[in-house]
Amino acid sequence: MYSVDAVAHMMATVGPPPMDPAEQFCVVKDPDRTPKPNPDWTRFVCYSDTHGAERNLPNRQPKADVVLHAGDFTDVGALDQVEDFAQWCAGHPGITGPPEKVVIAGNHDLSFDPGFYLNPHKDPAGQGRPPWVWRRHPQPHAYEEVRGALEKCGVRYLEDEVQEVCGYRIYGSPWQPEFGLWAFNAKRGPEIRAKWEAIPSDIDILMTHGPPRSFGGLCLGLDRNGRVDAHEEGCADLLDVIQDRSFPIHVSGHIHEGYGVRNDKLTTYINASSLDVGYNAGNHPPIVFDLPPPAEFRARHTEMVARYPRHERLVAYALGEARGR
Repeated sequence: MYSVDAVAHMMATVGPPPMDPAEQFCVVKDPDRTPKPNPDWTRFVCYSDTHGAERNLPNRQPKADVVLHAGDFTDVGALDQVEDFAQWCAGHPGITGPPEKVVIAGNHDLSFDPGFYLNPHKDPAGQGRPPWVWRRHPQPHAYEEVRGALEKCGVRYLEDEVQEVCGYRIYGSPWQPEFGLWAFNAKRGPEIRAKWEAIPSDIDILMTHGPPRSFGGLCLGLDRNGRVDAHEEGCADLLDVIQDRSFPIHVSGHIHEGYGVRNDKLTTYINASSLDVGYNAGNHPPIVFDLPPPAEFRARHTEMVARYPRHERLVAYALGEARGR
């Protein structure tokens, strides 16, 4: 964990979190005082990487019609943390009634990935289970048990699948390119590409735990001399699929310092990481946005696709690279 001063030092190198959506998209900066444009619009609130600290977040639970969480709601997938998170979701305030809750897992939610979690002797990297996992919960939790803890509280858990929520098609996937000894790792190249190729093309909101390259994936650290070290952890194959299929909205987390809203003229990329790079809970408010009714939203997006062919979006991507986004 980094100290508050170290976090401030690192973040000073990249500036404040961007809030820069595509032009057809509106981020609600003050949801408590800003009503929806029309009653038939839908308000979404985005979280990610809360790691059991949901109740300590700034502006903890702004009212919404749909709650989205992009994974890492636990430290290492312990059942008690899953149950507490599910209860927090169940108590989330809505606008005209209880909101829909849509959640994916992340690399810290180990018990949701039985291929990693239930085998203490083998992992995708061939290096064995981290011993601290078994110290935290030596009796492993069944996948059905932790998933059931969410579902019995009315939480929709998505794992490489799509569901229609308030008329919008939402696809959720927990994967990211290999990142330490954690769950839902896939090797860069054909293995991770296959995960993204499975995403249907007619998705309104795409949720993945890891961000795409250049849009919320810049990872920061400190070298032994206290100098800021930055490297890109976002997935180039994910970006390629997003831009090829022109998904309008992408929500992720994973790289805490990537928090913010970015765009490539057509797609709005939200890194909703709720804790900062030092795992502090006070600096990243939930990200809130409003959408018009699904048919109107899709018609608007179709117009935007015609206005911004892919070669123009690649220019936006290149500018993002140059700015170290």
